[in-house]
Amino acid sequence: MKWEGVKQQGTDLISDRDRLQREAKAGQEDTALAEIVHVVFEERKEKLRRDGTRSQWFSPIKNQIILEIGNRRFSTTTQWDILHTPKPI
Repeated sequence: MKWEGVKQQGTDLISDRDRLQREAKAGQEDTALAEIVHVVFEERKEKLRRDGTRSQWFSPIKNQIILEIGNRRFSTTTQWDILHTPKPI
């Protein structure tokens, strides 16, 4: 069976199932996480101190998260991925 092979590989069955469901729902128009982050930063820039010109808000995201998982599709990225990407640092 399919799930027995996944279990033997040591992969978490629930997260693998959820990933497969997200991929099935993902459309062709899905954008990368890096593109979404840039759009959000541009929208929030006016609300940041000094209009975000010092980019203290954006630089940790750019240097840590986007480098690691920025090329992933937004629909397949989970909160866990974003939270645990900078953990080794």
